[in-house]
Amino acid sequence: MRPRSVVSERLATSCVLPLLLAGVLVHLEKELADYSRKLLLEDNSLENRENTLLQMSRFKETNELGKYVGVPLIGRGPKRADYHYLIDRVGNKLSAWKVRQLSFAGRVTLSKSVLEVVPIYPMMSCKIPKACLGDNFHAFLIDKLHHLLGEMQTCHRRIWIVCS
Repeated sequence: MRPRSVVSERLATSCVLPLLLAGVLVHLEKELADYSRKLLLEDNSLENRENTLLQMSRFKETNELGKYVGVPLIGRGPKRADYHYLIDRVGNKLSAWKVRQLSFAGRVTLSKSVLEVVPIYPMMSCKIPKACLGDNFHAFLIDKLHHLLGEMQTCHRRIWIVCS
């Protein structure tokens, strides 16, 4: 039994070989014949191929891959909503400390360390869209920093956020 074209032959090789190496295809002759017949000769629609591959490989189809080391795994281009967790984490870190028990220098050190440390790994592992650092993010950060650094009505301090 030979595939109909060179493309079908390459598809069979690239799909069947990993299954053989992974040990998914145990009864080689029977399963390989069934698999290649279903994949190449009977059904040519993409949906049927996907279903056949899912059944043969015993994998489950998913749209959301979850998180790995705290960073969401995304199978598409990044969007603004994918990185709201960073804003929440920064806000939680800044809100969790008892602000009144820290000196002004302690508050500045805390805010700098939180703003530098929390987004480092996600920024190293994936490209964060510029839309995440829009006006809402700056307003949120400035509000949290004003709260952290003290009452802004009594003393007027300026907070400069430098973004490159």
